[in-house]
Amino acid sequence: METLAVVPSSSSSRQHFVIGDDHGTLSCYKTKGGHARRIFKVSISAPIRHIVLGKDSRNSGKTRIFYSSKGNIVGIGKKGKEFFKMSTNLSEDVRSFYVEDASIYTAGDYIFNRFVDGKDS
Repeated sequence: METLAVVPSSSSSRQHFVIGDDHGTLSCYKTKGGHARRIFKVSISAPIRHIVLGKDSRNSGKTRIFYSSKGNIVGIGKKGKEFFKMSTNLSEDVRSFYVEDASIYTAGDYIFNRFVDGKDS
């Protein structure tokens, strides 16, 4: 499980990092003066299995945060607002995935899928 991601920072902003856990909590922190301060916390009812960062090249190239839990993939912004949610309808949990523009590549223990604009392709 990869449940830690470091969000790229611009020269004028602080470093952000995102952590997910087995209790279903996703937290984003930023560093300031050597200390971490929580920006947001999202709680769900299932363990977070994987976190990836994706760039939205269609909308100004902003970095987006995506996480998987069971058969769902959810996208949130840097402030914790959910902007994307997709149920994969796979027979197994999403263990790993990769986001590239409108494509999402998912992998479980036995299944590999590609979704384009939220639809299986």
